Amino acid sequence: MTELTAIAEDSDVLPPGIYRATFVGIECPEEPGLYGPYLGWPFDVLTDDGPVRVTARTSRPERYTKSTKARCHYEAIHGRPVEKGDTMVFSKLVGRPCLLRLEVKSTDKGDFNRVVEVMPARTPKHVAAPTAPPPADDDFLFGDEPDSE
Repeated sequence: MTELTAIAEDSDVLPPGIYRATFVGIECPEEPGLYGPYLGWPFDVLTDDGPVRVTARTSRPERYTKSTKARCHYEAIHGRPVEKGDTMVFSKLVGRPCLLRLEVKSTDKGDFNRVVEVMPARTPKHVAAPTAPPPADDDFLFGDEPDSE
């Protein structure tokens, strides 16, 4: 019999902000969570020190309507809306880039990142471009957004 061993580690906790990420895949646990069946959405967040794994969780809906978080995540990673009747194939999203808005949540077990929003990696052509020029330095994508004055 093989002995199971592991090394205890602490999770990397990133400061709140918007980060570039890559979708890793969909997790569909057999056991329900505290609020019923759910889906895990793991992402590798790209940082200067290498990728940091962050997982979003959504309920596992019976129907994927426009108001379900799972469909919103799918559409953001896919880069465009899906239409009624489209088949959403989650495995085709693996490796796709997106943006994540993260916050830090503190619990009795410690701090961890919570995915607040999944956004497309780039703005679709049909969305109007912002009127202000983009910042000269995009460092805010790897930490706090610049202060507005």
